[in-house]
Amino acid sequence: MLRKRHLPLLALFGLGLPVSSAAQESFALEDLLRIGRERNPTVQALRAEHSAMEAQRKASGRWANPELEYEWGSGDPRDGGATRNLSGFTARQVLENPFIRHYRLGGIEAEVDAAAEDVRSGVLDVELEIRMHVYRILFLQEMLELARLNEEALGEIRTLIETRARVGEVRELEAIRLRVEHLKARNERQAAAMELDQYRRHLNTFLGNALPEDFTLTGSLKAGGPEPDLDRPGKKIRAAQTAPFGAFPLFWAAAGV
Repeated sequence: MLRKRHLPLLALFGLGLPVSSAAQESFALEDLLRIGRERNPTVQALRAEHSAMEAQRKASGRWANPELEYEWGSGDPRDGGATRNLSGFTARQVLENPFIRHYRLGGIEAEVDAAAEDVRSGVLDVELEIRMHVYRILFLQEMLELARLNEEALGEIRTLIETRARVGEVRELEAIRLRVEHLKARNERQAAAMELDQYRRHLNTFLGNALPEDFTLTGSLKAGGPEPDLDRPGKKIRAAQTAPFGAFPLFWAAAGV
C-alpha cells in the first residue's frame, strides 16, 4: 500500500516535468532574470536568428553534390559506314577555388559570431531592464505604503480638527487646510498605486507574460553598507535633508496632538 501511494509522485519526478512559473506567486530577482533569459521575446528572436545563421554556416561548408549524366544518341561516321548508336555516363564534381572558399566561409563565420554577440547583448539589456523594474517596483511599494500611512494619519487629524472646528476650538481655516492636505495625500497614494501597476505590467512584458497577475517580489532596498553616524554634529541635519521618504509630512504639530 505504501508503494502504491507514492507511485504517482515518483512517476512525476521520474518524468522530469518542468514546473510552471504560473504556479509560483513569489519571485526573487534571480528567478526573474532566469525567466527573462528564457521567455523574453527579444532574446528568443535573437536566438532564432543565431540558430538560422549557424544552420546557414553548416550548409555553406558542405561541398556541392556530384552530378551524374547519362547521354545517348546516334550518328553517322565521317568515313561512312552504318549508323552507330552511342551512350554513356558522365560524372562531374564542381570544386570551389580554395582561396574563395576560405574567405567566404570566414565571412559567414564572422556573421555567426556577430549574431552570438547580439544574443549576449540582448540578454544583458533584458537583465538590466528587469533589474531596473524590480528596484523601481520595490521602491514604489515602499512609497505606496508611506503614502497610505500618510493618508491615514491625515485622515485622523482631519477628523479631529473638523470636530474641534465645529465646537469652536480652532478656526475653520485649519479644517479646510487639513482637508486639502488629506486630498493631496489621497491623490499621491493613487498616483503611486497606478505607477506601481504600470511597472508591474512592464516587468511582466519583459518576461513574456510568464508571471501571474498577483505576483509578489521578494527583496528589499536596504543598503548593505554601514549605517551613518548620526551622533556627530551636522549629521542629523544633512541626513534629514537627503532622506528619500521625507516628502510625506504628517502634520502632527498642526493638529496640536
